[in-house]
Amino acid sequence: MSTSQTQIAIGRQVDVPQELVADFLDTLAKLSIPFETKEHERRFYNGLEHYLPTVLVVFLAKPFFDAFLKEAGVDAYALFKHSLTSLIRRAALMNVKLVSSGQYKIQTESPYSRVISVYTRSCSEVPIKFLIPAEASEVESAEAVDAMLKLLQEHHIKNGDDRLSKMLAEIEMKSLQVFRYSIETRTWLLLPRNFGGTP
Repeated sequence: MSTSQTQIAIGRQVDVPQELVADFLDTLAKLSIPFETKEHERRFYNGLEHYLPTVLVVFLAKPFFDAFLKEAGVDAYALFKHSLTSLIRRAALMNVKLVSSGQYKIQTESPYSRVISVYTRSCSEVPIKFLIPAEASEVESAEAVDAMLKLLQEHHIKNGDDRLSKMLAEIEMKSLQVFRYSIETRTWLLLPRNFGGTP
């Protein structure tokens, strides 16, 4: 983060069109949400499939929860949720070329987007990644975003006595924790660390 006031950071691989994020950035500016963007070159990664970075990352920093999300009115919240959902839906239309080798190869098909993911940190500084359902409808994507924001909002307000804190309390490591959205139950679930590469 360049400043402590940055609320949202967007990391974009150079071959991801700027136009893809333009509307989302316009919304952040309209809502007076301080943000920063960063481009990075294409690179190779070594790791488990669901822990690999996506080519487009939205990082929600602590000031976002302390400022905007805590104080946002109904209209501002709805606009932000709609804009993030739209970005996720547009990203779902992109194709990503995968190159894999070794014992734990990346699966050909994935139920989660390989283009975009949302990152944040818990109150106890545990890094978190939210996997975005790849085949979700517009309504399901909006429900996933809403459930994610409410889960994080409750976490930052209650700071310990909430569902996210209880899930994180069950793990021993403070390494990256990955959450997946269940369309069936409309909830975010902690993804067990699976060295086979699939949930």
